[in-house]
Amino acid sequence: MICLPVHPLCTNNEQLLQEILNNLSQMFSKRLLRIILDRPFSTIRFIFRCSTGDIPEFYWSYAIKKSYAEISDELRKLILLVQERRDIQESMLELIAKHIASGIIKTKIDIPFALPTRGIIVDVGSGYLTGPSRFLVKYAMMNKGVTLYLVDNSALIVDVIRRILRLIGSPRNVILKCVDIRSLLVSNVDLVTLLLTLHEATDALRKAEFLRYIGRAKIDEGTLYDNLVVLRGILRSIHRIIGESGRLIVLDKEMDEFGLKFVRELVINEGFRVIRGEYINNKFLVEAKKVSDRKIQSSPNKALG
Repeated sequence: MICLPVHPLCTNNEQLLQEILNNLSQMFSKRLLRIILDRPFSTIRFIFRCSTGDIPEFYWSYAIKKSYAEISDELRKLILLVQERRDIQESMLELIAKHIASGIIKTKIDIPFALPTRGIIVDVGSGYLTGPSRFLVKYAMMNKGVTLYLVDNSALIVDVIRRILRLIGSPRNVILKCVDIRSLLVSNVDLVTLLLTLHEATDALRKAEFLRYIGRAKIDEGTLYDNLVVLRGILRSIHRIIGESGRLIVLDKEMDEFGLKFVRELVINEGFRVIRGEYINNKFLVEAKKVSDRKIQSSPNKALG
């Protein structure tokens, strides 16, 4: 068994949190500050994401009015302030990175699919490493025979990941790439993962997801059809980089017409053989292997069943 080094950030981030609260205490009510203290990480991450545009204004405006009606104006003022104050934004970013890094160090690997003991893993759309992708990072830290590529095309998210990797010791076998998967230069990959990623693979799908949360849209066949060219392009790029015995894992959540059936057909249509498809808790999983003799269906409607 390989023992991981103990990092000082495994304790807590109270001092950094206190600095943020001190910055805000002269401008905002105690009630607002208490809301932050009740759930510091999730609240600060929400404010940070809103202030950077990672969460669209139409959604966060709705969300704060619904959840914090009595102080929604004050909370909106805070988000706009953080948008302007780079020093506060930087402190929040550092707190977020330290919290996530601490979580990775302490986490136990819990994923519903097998990982290779050696070779290359490519995680597409790694995000903030708060979801299942964090288990891949922990696995790579413990298994030096594995090279893990964390791939995300958001400069903001890549900045967060870069800080997290530095805080956990900059593992040499974890490589961060700020690129679209269609531009990734790597080959003979043993495992490609799309972990809660495919449903927001385009700006239009991501916007539709937020609109869905507030009851103004559905992920229907028309929406999927409009984004099918990009979704197929992503799967074709994965087919290009994956090795002959490599596997693809799609773990995602069902939203209206986007679900197990749609993803299964999409994967088959782009040159893979599905070896597993099942529901796990409130998510679905599709596991597939590359088909050497790749035959692409000519009709884009095939993935829509």
